Amino acid sequence: MRLAVKGTLGLLRLAYDKGIIDKNRLVQALIKLKEHGFRISNEIINEVLKRLK
Repeated sequence: MRLAVKGTLGLLRLAYDKGIIDKNRLVQALIKLKEHGFRISNEIINEVLKRLK
């Protein structure tokens, strides 16, 4: 059986794409993750935000 693996950013993006969270909530989640020690560069965060619909 094959399982699709998604990371934290992938799950947040999926929630955004499905309309579960809006862009503001996505940005807030990224900020909170970073404040709590989630290791991600600002460049990756900016790239995620740039690719939003």
